[in-house]
Amino acid sequence: MTTARVLALVASLFAITAHAQTEIIGEGVDRPITNPAGLTVCNGTLYAVDALGASQITSGKIRSLNLVTGLYRTVTSGLNLPTDIACGPAGVLYVSETSGNKIRKVNADGTLDSSPVALATAPRGLAMFGTTLLWANWDSNGTMPNSVFALANGTPERFAGTGAWSSAGDGGLAVDAGLRNPWGLAYDAAGGNVYIIEMNGNKVRRVNGTTRIISTLGGNGYAGPGIPTGPVSGAQFYAPTFAEMVGKDLYVSDTQNARVRRIANVTDNGSNAIVSTFISVAATGIASDATSLFVSVPSLQRVFSYPLPGVTPQPTSTAMPLPSATHTNTVQPTATRTDTPQPQATSTQTSAPASPTPTSGANPICSELSQAAAKIDNAMHFAGCP
Repeated sequence: MTTARVLALVASLFAITAHAQTEIIGEGVDRPITNPAGLTVCNGTLYAVDALGASQITSGKIRSLNLVTGLYRTVTSGLNLPTDIACGPAGVLYVSETSGNKIRKVNADGTLDSSPVALATAPRGLAMFGTTLLWANWDSNGTMPNSVFALANGTPERFAGTGAWSSAGDGGLAVDAGLRNPWGLAYDAAGGNVYIIEMNGNKVRRVNGTTRIISTLGGNGYAGPGIPTGPVSGAQFYAPTFAEMVGKDLYVSDTQNARVRRIANVTDNGSNAIVSTFISVAATGIASDATSLFVSVPSLQRVFSYPLPGVTPQPTSTAMPLPSATHTNTVQPTATRTDTPQPQATSTQTSAPASPTPTSGANPICSELSQAAAKIDNAMHFAGCP
């Protein structure tokens, strides 16, 4: 482990003041992962996307950790820059293959279906809307960028976004609204709403699952630290990425602000819900088993667990992995930044961003975030990225 990575890890440990932090995947528990991204919990097992590095862009993997036994293994490999993963009916796993422009299905035995579930445009976040799969088309190129699609009865249908790179259309139908690089998705089963995280829009958008009317839950479109605690209607975000519903609370990876934000009781209170900082860490993927929040931190090549408010967490095994078909790749540590980002207001340009191309040897998630950010503010830098 490099000196820079040690310092970054120490800094992350001291950054968490309100919640205990437990490493569950990473070098410290002998469960290596190179570039953790999307997470999901399915039938007592945590699944983690390992996007690997740009030089291994077609070798992305899905890792799994049994939360009871501690068994850690590689479920499947050979994915073309995967980003997110979702648990569907009967435990079927869906993966967004971003550079492959596909949604893939992983069967129970770990094999990938030879045919994609659907073609997509640089898909990012996934979520289950009941039994219907949703995915976010992120890129500015392709047949339908800046949109969210639903796989209804095996046929892709547009759920939100016109393809235009604009954060507009509140009060109207979601299919007539603009989205600015949608990334994360989350479904509130109790409230019936779907939440869309606009990375370059710096917003959390909400779609009523019945009427399909879209609105803005929080974020004013300008990148900034916002209020530490207060009504979500007054919150600011800085290049947010993933999201997760836990009960009636929405958790958002406010990635450039190096925070995970909790929007408490959003189901009942909507825009009057209170936003606060749950933890201070440069997270991407997040998932939950209803007692703990699991968080990917790619700059540290680790996944951490945090107890949820008001819940007594169940013990998560941190024992060494049992003998199995485990990982075979070797972690290649890279130096990371440990400075605190200084958010700035973004510009209001309306031109669509070019499709990001990862730099050889670089962390692809960092490359894509930074290149997308450059479209709105050349001074932006992502915490944990070189």
